[in-house]
Amino acid sequence: MRFFNSNSLTAALGLATFLGNFFVSSLSTKTKNEIMLASEGGMVQPTDKLFNEMLKGPRKHSLFVQFTVLGGSFDCKICHIVNGVLKEASKAVQKSTHSEDVYLVTLDYSISSKIFQKYKITSAPILYFFPATEKATESPEFLEFKGVGPNLEADIVLQYIQENLGIKARLYIFKKLIFN
Repeated sequence: MRFFNSNSLTAALGLATFLGNFFVSSLSTKTKNEIMLASEGGMVQPTDKLFNEMLKGPRKHSLFVQFTVLGGSFDCKICHIVNGVLKEASKAVQKSTHSEDVYLVTLDYSISSKIFQKYKITSAPILYFFPATEKATESPEFLEFKGVGPNLEADIVLQYIQENLGIKARLYIFKKLIFN
């Protein structure tokens, strides 16, 4: 018994292809694999090439980028504090259902000095938010995240992401119970 004729089968295959293309992320599988390999402690630490690939539009994901000075001959104490806060926020985003909608990225000056120069960054740490875009552009739009300092906390970063993307992520804080 035949349930489909050739026309209905062609239409069904066309619809399946359309839906598959519609729901597919703007990143290639190769790029997603590179992102996974470049991730450490929840943060993506890409090469310049991978960062430019992640930033290329149009893209369905946003990037929250930390420009920092952790390596080399520099010893930026506040950079280490902010990096720890962003790792905590990144882990919360990864546990959410929107883990591919936003990537938290770390770019260190000792590795990515050309990107620092491209964005005219002369001090660190600094945080930029690159929202998702439907445009293909050489100069992606970004917002500077204000409030970087020793009092920055992961819930402030997550609140900013929620306000700008509608992504809800929760921090899981475990407290030790001490019994006497």
